[in-house]
Amino acid sequence: MRKAKNFGSPFVLLATIALGSVAQAQSHTPATESAPVAEPNAEQLAAAKQLIDLILPPSQRIDMVNTMVGAMLKNMTDGILADPTLRSTLNEQPEMASVFADFVERQRQKTESQMEASLPGLVEAMSRAYARAFTLSQLTDMQDFFATPTGQIYVVKSVSLMSDPDVAAWQRNSMQESMADMPSEIERLVSELRAASGENRDGETE
Repeated sequence: MRKAKNFGSPFVLLATIALGSVAQAQSHTPATESAPVAEPNAEQLAAAKQLIDLILPPSQRIDMVNTMVGAMLKNMTDGILADPTLRSTLNEQPEMASVFADFVERQRQKTESQMEASLPGLVEAMSRAYARAFTLSQLTDMQDFFATPTGQIYVVKSVSLMSDPDVAAWQRNSMQESMADMPSEIERLVSELRAASGENRDGETE
């Protein structure tokens, strides 16, 4: 067995699933419809599919996704609830706290359902992406690593990384920072939309 190189990661794949394309859209120019896309080599595609099955074992795939989604949603919710005003309001008005809890649970279930439904398509897309990005030798190296005991332990433990205290704290803090700017950003958006439509603050068209 040749020396293994860790080119892939179930954490990266699951983060792709859970986070979607927002971060990618901010940092990359999307491909245009007219841009030609190279068809992956058949042998490399077969190797890539075998690799994805090692990184995201079919029998564990849905549970891995739900674990990642659940951890990320919890961190985000904790970040939102860190806002003193919101926290005080929910503490003082239990009925609102119940509505908020129902909303969070509804989003969790909705996100899990969406992820489960889209998972086969993502696995196929990632297999084709890996086939284009890596040589057959590199794909084989990755298979070698993830087939080892250490590779399999990495597959299992990487899923829980979003629950790690340091990662969870980072995500909560990021959410708090985003929420702090949200009121002013919404006010600015409303103002700009009114200006663009010729409407004043009283709702009348100028």
